Amino acid sequence: MRKGIIAFAFIISLCCVYGETDAVHTAKILQRMAEMEMNGALSLWITDCDTGEGIEGALVAIENVGSTKSDSDGVAAFPVLEDGKYNFIVQHDKYVLTKDSFEVFGGSIFFNKYSIPKKVEYQCIKIILNWGKNPKDLDIHLIKENEYHISFRNKKRSDDGTVWLDRDDMNGLGPETITITKLDNSAVYQCFVFNWSKQHEPNGLSLSGSGAKIRIYADNKFVGSYMVPEQKRGITWQVFNIQEGKFVNKNYIE
Repeated sequence: MRKGIIAFAFIISLCCVYGETDAVHTAKILQRMAEMEMNGALSLWITDCDTGEGIEGALVAIENVGSTKSDSDGVAAFPVLEDGKYNFIVQHDKYVLTKDSFEVFGGSIFFNKYSIPKKVEYQCIKIILNWGKNPKDLDIHLIKENEYHISFRNKKRSDDGTVWLDRDDMNGLGPETITITKLDNSAVYQCFVFNWSKQHEPNGLSLSGSGAKIRIYADNKFVGSYMVPEQKRGITWQVFNIQEGKFVNKNYIE
């Protein structure tokens, strides 16, 4: 506990001197969640997929357990649970209803950040990437064959303005989000995740062990998700293609 207090004090001092960056804010939230766990509570961190900011007042209903609401940081706390997998729902008036799951192992939740989209009045697809604390920098990519390549290190917005990268994250956890407002049914799209942090370790397992998960939303509805394959070597996760307006599963690491 003493180490936790010292670390938290150091974080606060950084904020006073330099102002609070995304990395410092994330560290503060994670430190707080760790202290909650030491005091007998688990938690999920519910954030906005476009800004990364916590969502206050989100109802988190855990199947066969009960419900709780997120605080001003987006943290939803609940008593420690037995090891196992738990389904839950996140509900908020301004955000899309989301169904997902988390796993408790050894009394902890290792992948507990969930980023969800706001409800909008126009048709769009949201592709949202979250992962664990490491690697620090995973990049989501969307390629429209013979047209454009959307990512932080390529083009952030298509020339026609119908596709863009909402947010990049270089500090772990995510979210990284891509928005599509108009889908060309005659085109082929490719979505993949690249492990920028370990780009020089092509046979490494860090991407496979990242806990990375992509959630897909379309027209204010949660469509489904992809979980990164475990125990597979490589730095590129081929997630899916979109062909003739339909999702085609790939879900392998190379």
